[in-house]
Amino acid sequence: MNSRKGSSGMQYILINEKIEILKSLDDNYLNWSDTENAKLGLLFTVLGLIFMSPDGVVDDTVIYSFLKKLSVYDDSMSMDKTMAQKIRSTQGETEGVSPEIFSLFGNVRDLIHREWGSRQHYLDIKELPMKEGDSIPHFEFRWGERAEMEIKKSKILINVCLMYNCPPSYFNEQRQKNIKWR
Repeated sequence: MNSRKGSSGMQYILINEKIEILKSLDDNYLNWSDTENAKLGLLFTVLGLIFMSPDGVVDDTVIYSFLKKLSVYDDSMSMDKTMAQKIRSTQGETEGVSPEIFSLFGNVRDLIHREWGSRQHYLDIKELPMKEGDSIPHFEFRWGERAEMEIKKSKILINVCLMYNCPPSYFNEQRQKNIKWR
């Protein structure tokens, strides 16, 4: 069990260290809902983006631009609800996140910051100092404690290779990082 001091006291993450037992079980011992599978897939995609980035760090502009290209995020998700409704009413149904995607993921910004960052610790999110002219805070993202403990970087690299339909040798720098991090 790992612990760390959180803003509201101690927080604990339980980790099963008896991996040999789990390896002997059938891989399908958990039944995941479509929503859980979708969120897990998106988490692996975000972790892949971070893993493939220099020094394993990505700032929020890169993450949100990437998620926009996947059509799971739009800028109104970072605004208050009143402003977001005004933007959505002027954009119409054709722009932004489709209702089907929104029903799977909800507000992706909240999913990333609150669920994967604060609650589950898959992401380590640090607020950056405000620069002159900034109207909103900016953040940088790294793999969190739980991701480091539970997810093999080799699996993430394989997942990225499957997405791009290429062998791992195309990503030599990441392969070398993977060897160092084992």
